[in-house]
Amino acid sequence: MSSPIQTRHDLNDDALGKYLQQHLSDLSLPVISTKIGYGQSNPTYFVDDAKKQRYILRKKPSGTIISPVAHQVDREYPVLQALGTVKGFLVPRLAPGDRRAAWFSVISTLAWLHSIDPDAIGLSYGKKTNFYARHCTTFSRIEAQQAQPRVVAILNWELSTIGHPLMDCVYVTGPYWNRYSKVGLEKPRDDQGGEAYNDEKRAESGMPDMGELLDEYSGKAGWDPRGDRWEVAKVFHLMSGGTISHGIQARTISGQAQRKSLDAALEMVSLKKEEGPKSNL
Repeated sequence: MSSPIQTRHDLNDDALGKYLQQHLSDLSLPVISTKIGYGQSNPTYFVDDAKKQRYILRKKPSGTIISPVAHQVDREYPVLQALGTVKGFLVPRLAPGDRRAAWFSVISTLAWLHSIDPDAIGLSYGKKTNFYARHCTTFSRIEAQQAQPRVVAILNWELSTIGHPLMDCVYVTGPYWNRYSKVGLEKPRDDQGGEAYNDEKRAESGMPDMGELLDEYSGKAGWDPRGDRWEVAKVFHLMSGGTISHGIQARTISGQAQRKSLDAALEMVSLKKEEGPKSNL
């Protein structure tokens, strides 16, 4: 029998298990690591031990790091530790009658996160002002570092930090407004819920309206994100997706990322020409 082909992202489970046992007293050897298919900025794995306990392992990509600030996964741990364990769910697996409640739970949780004083729970790292200005400067520097071979846009990167709540509101409601795979092509994106979020399908699918969700958020958070910066925040969101996808492309070329996920990542970056008022930056 031939041995399975080793990939760049495979881990040495024996060495990993011995290391983790020094930090996780309840861990039972041996462990088996399985790379989670999507997510290319920082490889992420399921780690199952002998007692069927499951852990999540997140690491920096192997090889030379293009940008020293784009993969600080060590900053994610104190956030998770401070907020506690949060388990996710997939909306398509829920019954239509449960999807509406699930969406309101998501938006209520977002409002709860934004109501927390970071300093009060020990998350005092990072600057707390001029979020967009600082990050646009950072994006420009990162794009210059990872450009192959020339700068074509100002884009984004992945990192936990003390940010702007408007960015989260735009991201969370993406299935409602960021739904087209190509400019001018009126085709719902599967990764954004497909036809379930179309106006004519929404009620049947059990999905609330975006306006209802933002009303819910406004009531709980005490401010309405749909101000004069809402459209600007959408553009910023698309810009951030562009950097993530370009970084995956750069890591694919260098052998750090898997080719099969590149197309999926590029599909996330889409623009649809819409008529409407222009925002002044």
